[in-house]
Amino acid sequence: MARVTISDVAAAAGVSTATVSRVINGIGNVNPGMRDRVSAAVNELHYRPNPTGRVLRQQRTDTVAVLMPDIKNPYFTEFTYFFESSVSAHNIQVSVGNTDESLVNEERYVASAIEQRSAGVVLAVASDRSEAPALIQEKGIPLVLFDRLVHGYTGASVSVDNRAVGAMAASHLFARGFQRPAVLTGSRRVSSTRTRADSFCDAAAKRGMVVDPELVVQTDTRELGAENAVWELIGSGKEFDCLFSTNGPLTMAAFRVLHEAGWTGYNRVGLIGVDDEFWTSLVTPRVTVIRQPVTEIGRMAAKLLIEQFGRGTAEGPRSVVLAPQLVVRESTMRV
Repeated sequence: MARVTISDVAAAAGVSTATVSRVINGIGNVNPGMRDRVSAAVNELHYRPNPTGRVLRQQRTDTVAVLMPDIKNPYFTEFTYFFESSVSAHNIQVSVGNTDESLVNEERYVASAIEQRSAGVVLAVASDRSEAPALIQEKGIPLVLFDRLVHGYTGASVSVDNRAVGAMAASHLFARGFQRPAVLTGSRRVSSTRTRADSFCDAAAKRGMVVDPELVVQTDTRELGAENAVWELIGSGKEFDCLFSTNGPLTMAAFRVLHEAGWTGYNRVGLIGVDDEFWTSLVTPRVTVIRQPVTEIGRMAAKLLIEQFGRGTAEGPRSVVLAPQLVVRESTMRV
């Protein structure tokens, strides 16, 4: 007979593996109803925690691992700043890992966090195929996902409302009189940019804008790959009067190419991006963006993690979705 795992208990009780871990180890605050369901599932399934693993979990360090897919992306570095400033008040140290959008690198960093008995993990997955969240929860390590999610995950997470991001961009461009959008987006295996692109196309179509599938371009978010994708858009012969880019690095690449091609400025191709990076207000024309509340995202991730340590009021794993903000500048102005 296969060994019963903590995931089996969580499924039977209808809770997360983190909640099962807190009940079994007697840490943190757990809703009495949830505690009863977990206890019943443990008894019914005859679950017996691994005694060695349990000892190791109780000997964790005060270091939290923050794992991100692109440390050069200002969004992730800014997130880390606000997360670290929040957890430091609880004498928690932060170690940072850059997975470089690689599941192999992600697996290596997660294995290291487990081996070093990290107090918790805060993770933006490299892909929605990631098995890291399940592995971390299996080990009973407190976990918070941010920016990107994986299917079936029911633990703590925080992100911007990505559907609202796409819809907000489409609504603004339509209100400014644009009719033929192009979209520059990243991998379809990244939930945040995929949702933004899909929501934008849905909202644009509902408003009667012409959404040509051949103008929805998926590209590498690295600088050269993104710039080449925009040059190919320009050289395609396909007509578009505005462009929506789904994250900061893509917006920078789009601006550089459109500017070099002479396509920016009043009554030229409108540009709207995601993330209010510092350069967007320094260039001409200044770039209209959808701003993510990165300060609040970083602080909320810290709060959700600290709750799992029993150092705050815990209400069970939560999925927190925060509202984006439209910042209107000259790149979408028509005169």
